[in-house]
Amino acid sequence: MNATVARINAHSDVIGVRRNNRAALSNRDILSALAHAKRKRDDTFTEAQRVANLPTWNPGAFAEFDLTEHYKTPHGTQRLRPIQSVALLQAAQAGGLLGPIGVGHGKGLLTMLVGVAMKAQRPVLLLPPAMREPFAREHRKFRDHWRLHPGLKVVPYSQLSVATGADLLLRLQPDLVIADEAHNLRHPTATRTKRLLRYFSQFPSTRFVGLSGTMTRKGLRDYAHLAELALGDGSPLPLDSYDLLAWANCIDSDGTPADSDWATLASGEHFLPDNWEALDFDPDEGHTERRDVARARFQRRLVTTPGVVATDSASVGASLLFVERGLRLPVELEETIAEVEATWCRPDGEEMDSPLAKYRLDSQLSAGFFYRWVWPNNEPDEAWIETRAGWHRTIRAILKENREGLDSPLLVTRATMAGKLPRAEAAWHAWDQHRAKPAPPVETVWVSDFLIRDAIEWAIERINANEPAIVWYADNAVGLALRRAGLPVFMAGDSLPETSDRAFVMACSAKAFGTGQNLQAWAHNLVLSSPSSASDFEQLIGRTHRAGQFADEVQVHYYAHTRHARNTLRSAANQARYIEQTTGDAQRLGYGTWNNATWQGEEAP
Repeated sequence: MNATVARINAHSDVIGVRRNNRAALSNRDILSALAHAKRKRDDTFTEAQRVANLPTWNPGAFAEFDLTEHYKTPHGTQRLRPIQSVALLQAAQAGGLLGPIGVGHGKGLLTMLVGVAMKAQRPVLLLPPAMREPFAREHRKFRDHWRLHPGLKVVPYSQLSVATGADLLLRLQPDLVIADEAHNLRHPTATRTKRLLRYFSQFPSTRFVGLSGTMTRKGLRDYAHLAELALGDGSPLPLDSYDLLAWANCIDSDGTPADSDWATLASGEHFLPDNWEALDFDPDEGHTERRDVARARFQRRLVTTPGVVATDSASVGASLLFVERGLRLPVELEETIAEVEATWCRPDGEEMDSPLAKYRLDSQLSAGFFYRWVWPNNEPDEAWIETRAGWHRTIRAILKENREGLDSPLLVTRATMAGKLPRAEAAWHAWDQHRAKPAPPVETVWVSDFLIRDAIEWAIERINANEPAIVWYADNAVGLALRRAGLPVFMAGDSLPETSDRAFVMACSAKAFGTGQNLQAWAHNLVLSSPSSASDFEQLIGRTHRAGQFADEVQVHYYAHTRHARNTLRSAANQARYIEQTTGDAQRLGYGTWNNATWQGEEAP
């Protein structure tokens, strides 16, 4: 059984009790009473049957719904969008909200008003650190128009992750937690997520609102725990870990279902046709056909569940065009990549110890460089390398247990040093003999600057065409190279310009600014390293292709010049298809127009 799901399931009974005891509107009472009666623990109903029998609401009936007058100030002149009004209503009625709401649909204002709608006394808003400054600007812009919650506390996710944030929620005592960009809580084993779940188990009357334009990346387990926090027994996803794993095998973008998984899913009767077992499926096509049916029916169940508000289209008037930029690999780089494929060694001879290390190297080489340690006198310190790896393995094993006070590497280290973790002492003492040594410096080795030169050429083309543009890069080494070439470059910690007057064509870190930024003053993008994640791609494109974009067309130029680049695009496209089929949220990778997409017809190796 999946350990992550099993851990979440340990909280299920606590959360379920919380939902049944909460004072709420009649809709909430219906949800709790019905869900409690259908729980699998009575051995009468399966989780699929519980989900199938949840009440429904009709999103189409609220197409023109407007609560502007209820929330605006006497002199306010702005108006709510229908999706914002519906979300506020559903949050108040269901006592929580799961909001897979697409990029550009006004989630920022929603986070400022939902505490008012739910009559919270101590709401806390969680958001990415890079969004704190843009949120403050938006708050100043909205406060004259809307009755914003005066007691809203803003907490960056990073503050919840560090050792000093171990008791942060206990100090704030929120009765409502609002998670903007809730995909930052996707991993239940992350320190911030574990602390949030622990707080909800200790204070079960706390309510939860989760909002994200990219709620799911690959599968149902990305957000099943968030749905449970928001809706408890009214969640449209399984609360039982075994059932959740079975559903995920059938529906996820990389699911590999067994016959027993299909049987678990089909027990809800509404997911698959009554005669699906009798259909004459080709062995190679049966899974695909069943999966598509299951996804469509899950989507219908998800978006009509009370307390779930999802978008199904983009809110941008501008069209979207993806343009592949042709680029040939230099011979020396082509030979280097071939050697790495054959040996699984970095060009400097360092052997890679995991597929993740190989993936990172492939990404770097696609941009023309790689990182390497620089050992004094070219003599690696083997003792430093081995004891460091052993201590990190020990930390990872302890973190998996999710013990209070031991949920971050720093806290584990402190406990071991204090003699409170005897089983970790051997690894710590071994590493302690070497940890004072300085880590070897890292240097960037450029095999070829071909990508940098092409990016600068593209930037000059945009300047000559009078088209405000952004070059998106993934690695600091690339950002520094672009800066040396004369391009204005913005890295983590920098403040982005609000208009293109300051930087008509600029380069931005995708990691630092790929979410939460309003960059509709620019309409042309060059993505140097395409994300393999559809949700990351959706967020990145949504910085410029969003409400307020005045250009008729937003263009996203990209590269497909290496096998790695083509495979990342293919991975993102497959995930986008899963997201569209399960949530109904149209993905920019899906509805944008692709020009000369050579990678789409190539089989992955």
